[in-house]
Amino acid sequence: MTKEPLGRAGDHRRLAALVGGAFLVRIVYMLESRSGNPFFDAPVVDAQSYMDLARVIVAGDWLAGDAPFWQPPGFPYLLAALLSLFGDSVFTAVRVTHALLGAGSTWLVFRLGQRACGTSTATLAACFTALNGPLLYFEGELLSVALEVFLNLAFLLALVRAVESDRLPAWAMAGLIAGAAAITRPNILLFVVIAAMVHLFRATLDNRWRVGGRLAIAAAGLLVIIAPVTIRNAVVGGEFVLVSANGGVNFHLGNHARQDSMVAIHPGIHWERLVAEPLAAGYITAGERSHYFYGRGLESILADPLRWFGLLGHKTWQLLQGPEIKRNQDVYYAREHSLLLAILLWDRWLSFPHGLLAPLALLGLILTWRQHHPALHVMRLFLAGYAGSVLLFFVSSRYRVPLVPVASIFAAAGLQDLLARIRARRWQRWAVPAGGLLAAVLLVNIPRAPALEQDAQLQHDLGEVLLRKHEYAASAAHSRQALVVESNYPSAWHNLAVALLALEQPLQAEEAARRALALHPARVDTRIVLARALIVRGRLPLALDQLRQAAEEESGSGDVRYAIGRLLLQMDRPREALPHLEEAARILPRDYWAHYDLGRACHLLGRFSGALAAFEQAARIDPARADALSAAGAVALSAANVPTARDYLQRALLADAGYLPARINLGLLEIGAGRYEIGIELLEATVRLASNPAPLWSSLAQAYLATGETEKARAAMAAARAR
Repeated sequence: MTKEPLGRAGDHRRLAALVGGAFLVRIVYMLESRSGNPFFDAPVVDAQSYMDLARVIVAGDWLAGDAPFWQPPGFPYLLAALLSLFGDSVFTAVRVTHALLGAGSTWLVFRLGQRACGTSTATLAACFTALNGPLLYFEGELLSVALEVFLNLAFLLALVRAVESDRLPAWAMAGLIAGAAAITRPNILLFVVIAAMVHLFRATLDNRWRVGGRLAIAAAGLLVIIAPVTIRNAVVGGEFVLVSANGGVNFHLGNHARQDSMVAIHPGIHWERLVAEPLAAGYITAGERSHYFYGRGLESILADPLRWFGLLGHKTWQLLQGPEIKRNQDVYYAREHSLLLAILLWDRWLSFPHGLLAPLALLGLILTWRQHHPALHVMRLFLAGYAGSVLLFFVSSRYRVPLVPVASIFAAAGLQDLLARIRARRWQRWAVPAGGLLAAVLLVNIPRAPALEQDAQLQHDLGEVLLRKHEYAASAAHSRQALVVESNYPSAWHNLAVALLALEQPLQAEEAARRALALHPARVDTRIVLARALIVRGRLPLALDQLRQAAEEESGSGDVRYAIGRLLLQMDRPREALPHLEEAARILPRDYWAHYDLGRACHLLGRFSGALAAFEQAARIDPARADALSAAGAVALSAANVPTARDYLQRALLADAGYLPARINLGLLEIGAGRYEIGIELLEATVRLASNPAPLWSSLAQAYLATGETEKARAAMAAARAR
């Protein structure tokens, strides 16, 4: 294969066009997704976990909790930085950042490909990367893929430069970037170890000490980045966890005799039971639980090594096969909300692009095998090492997509070599590789992706996201579809119950909640939903029984204590409600309604100072709401503290000028204080909207008489008597 010289005058323009095009493609996809995809601003599963951790960091906990990291921390800290900078616009900011990283990855692919194979191959490989549908999809999610891919490619380029230049700063830089990649996705560490061993092995005996010194410099750079994460895990968790503690359970899932069904476990009761196994066996800390699962995985391997080798073959097949393999996210669903993605990702007679890219990459690996450029050598090792790290666990589209950019370079090289052979018109040179390519394409495209309607988790997640968006009818439809596919899906029954309750169908909501509890009896929030359905149906004692049972299941739940307290208030039992509401306010210090209803209970019991304190705290939590401020005004009125009452009621109207109770109470207060004109203005605007206007007409009649408006006073008295 002939390589063009590096640094030609047109390279900069070509590269600028490639990078700019890659960025534009990602922005177009983001805009399409933002306008229609319900998941755009409603993350689920891992994306939700990342967002939750980012919010903890932004709230001021820079160590992000009191246990070793469950997931690698690189991406959550980037997400936290964006969240602190952009607030509610974070969902767009993340996608724009990912678009920049994706454009940067395109640049890195071009540079790697140019060093190894020349500019034309590099250009084609960069195009493959820029327009790869699965890569585009994952870079558009709140996941770490965009950062992983960029850092992996940056490390490869830095490593190639270090090998070529043999300069100490280059080796140190390679190590630093490898560390950043490792705390984003530790899979890269297997490649790091393999590359170091091969580099040392290939060195001559006379040069081995020198090579070892270079590798030590790189290792020091890597440890500079990883060590703070490991030390943080030791400080907060009291144990050694290198980066994160989720490796053990994934190793167990990926090497189980029933690997496919284990990997397919949904978040929910079955997943909770799985991760609780180590606790039952006495393994308490995060590191201990991870070691427990690594042990379980090794037991599965050693129990039947032949089966495990067969499983490795199966996972290798999954790595190569054309259709995208879901793991929580269904890649193909996003096509429904993006014309661009629908063009770049499809599964019909050909699973595009992976069903074409994988065979082309294999062809390129074969046809370039005798070439010994350092960049080719490093990239071959990366494909082997990173693929091996995936095969040790399990294969999904999200985990195999970091291989795409490097595979694109070999795919471009293979395609160009094959076309050159065809143009030479010597069939002996192109028939075999062309036939092999065709056979590989046919083989990897035999499987088919399942229909979206048959994806129970996708339908469940849609139901859950639409609940958050208050689209209850659509949510119920998706939850029902999830249950058609998988009738014993407790979370889907729960979501259906919530949606039906919002749709004012309490009997059906009760039935759905009972179905959910039959499958997952310990789920407290489902029992709360059941209680709410019973309350709507007027079956208050039964609802109270359900809530007390929930309290037995989870005595420290603020939601349960609040639900019990609120129900007891509704049953006119404020003395019994008070301790529950006090506990709820303690457990949920930022919950508006827990403090609001605590204030109501205190008011009913004549504890005016406690009521004012609770309402004031609720107002601090949400200053834009008028409810608590108006209620505080009513408490002050009950205590005959007119100035304080006026202050609270005026603050309530500043928060919401149309809030009826505050306008009524302030109008009554002003008339009682002899400020008739103000009181008349307030009550005249509200009297016809009040549910019980008779007292208001009476106060207006008093005010009219005091201001000499006799006719109006007679009319007001008549209106009061008429009601």
